[in-house]
Amino acid sequence: VNYLGVIMPFLLLSVLFIVAGYGKITGYAGTAAYMASMHVPSFFLPLVILLELGGGLAIVFGFLTDSQHYLSVDSP
Repeated sequence: VNYLGVIMPFLLLSVLFIVAGYGKITGYAGTAAYMASMHVPSFFLPLVILLELGGGLAIVFGFLTDSQHYLSVDSP
């Protein structure tokens, strides 16, 4: 059985979230300014960072992903 087809979507999706969260941390002032220009309150930024990093790590460690792999991979 080729498990690479099951693991890779999760890893790629988690990398997407983790990189986006890390980018918001390293460019915190710029992200806050962009959010302010779009009339989004700045107190949402730490929540967004937490959700992106936490969500990415949760996917890497398999939190609540047991039933989701059936939706992402065509299983016999």
